[in-house]
Amino acid sequence: TGSGKTTTIQGDASNVGLIELSVQQLIGLITSNGGSERWSLRLSYIEIYNECVGDLLTGASGLTMYDRKDGSVSVADLSEHEVTNWYDATALLRHGDANRHIGATVHNERSSRAHVICRLMLQRKATTSDPTACSSELNICDLAGSERVSPHARGLPQAHIRGLEGGHINKSLLVLSTVIQKLAEGRSSKPGLQHIPFRSSKITRLLQSSLSGDAATLIICTLTPAAAHAEETHNTLRFAMRAKTISLAPVNQARADPHPAPSPRPRPRPRPR
Repeated sequence: TGSGKTTTIQGDASNVGLIELSVQQLIGLITSNGGSERWSLRLSYIEIYNECVGDLLTGASGLTMYDRKDGSVSVADLSEHEVTNWYDATALLRHGDANRHIGATVHNERSSRAHVICRLMLQRKATTSDPTACSSELNICDLAGSERVSPHARGLPQAHIRGLEGGHINKSLLVLSTVIQKLAEGRSSKPGLQHIPFRSSKITRLLQSSLSGDAATLIICTLTPAAAHAEETHNTLRFAMRAKTISLAPVNQARADPHPAPSPRPRPRPRPR
């Protein structure tokens, strides 16, 4: 906590974050490859607060997740907003940030009390000249930081709420660490024979296709050099070392959708005389 995760993802007054870089690059590629008539970019903003899935853009909470036929996980009633420029994305993100759960802790005055995922859906439409249609998904996840509740802070106002939030955060991060460890052990021993607890946490279930599917995954681990957090720093570095051993192979799953030629009509049988 307080090591710069949200600043890395969202940026600040002097630095550009990963979300802005990703949106601007995608919009630039769309503009140079046919424009909005061929491509569409949609944005969703998801929050996982105390193991409850919410939509930051509509304010809805308690959303349910379900499995698709292709093995991915979808969120029911999650809003998707089309983005054509960075100003549209900025307005959506600011509106969503106003609904985020942020609170003051001993370590940070504006601490993220939930995991947040900015999801960008890129879709290419089929045309008569090129019938190939495809879609891709980019999940930019801002994880809440692990933290230890000091016994001196238990008597402070809202200590019970902060302790409940921290318990859910630490539990979900522990599940994520276990998933990473199981994936690393599966790659080195016998893949497919080990149970991976993706369903033990909402964040690991939502990121299941990114962690073990045909995806390219980047993990940024932030830490603080303070001696008081040496144990947390050590755990973060061990998590990063395990994550480096996992190798994923991105696969292009574009499928052509040509217009089939009409099948010939069967000839009528002659009637007997």
